[in-house]
Amino acid sequence: MVLTTDGKIFTWGRNNYGQLGDSGRQQSKENVPHEISLPKDISAVDIACGEEHAALLTSEGHVYTWGYGHDGELGHSAKTHVSAPKKIEVFTQKAKRVVCGGGHTAILTPEGDLYLFGRGRDGQLGRGDVLESVAASRYTPTKVTLFRICNNL
Repeated sequence: MVLTTDGKIFTWGRNNYGQLGDSGRQQSKENVPHEISLPKDISAVDIACGEEHAALLTSEGHVYTWGYGHDGELGHSAKTHVSAPKKIEVFTQKAKRVVCGGGHTAILTPEGDLYLFGRGRDGQLGRGDVLESVAASRYTPTKVTLFRICNNL
């Protein structure tokens, strides 16, 4: 996935779960970059790719995700796949950064707070609780309580 200087997003590759963000053509492979449609009011300033999901950050600090969602890595409170960028409505804070891991997603706020969600069975959600179980996944952004970093990231 690539973000151009004028805010357009192009994707290509495997599209088993809608991770290309093109609202269709699941179970396909795209070997040529194609632009995904974004609502007119979205101004993308950053993007991130996970194993089978993706995210974008808007200039207003909103986070949109799409792709594989069974482990909660989309943050939409459900175990569903999404094939077009969808705003994480339950996250009402302003975001400064968004980063995707293999099956999880992280949001950093301007205040230095970290929110994690998605697959956590290997400890990647930073909670220190039960690992290697379905219960270790989070389906909404959850603040990591003992984490605060400086604002210059």
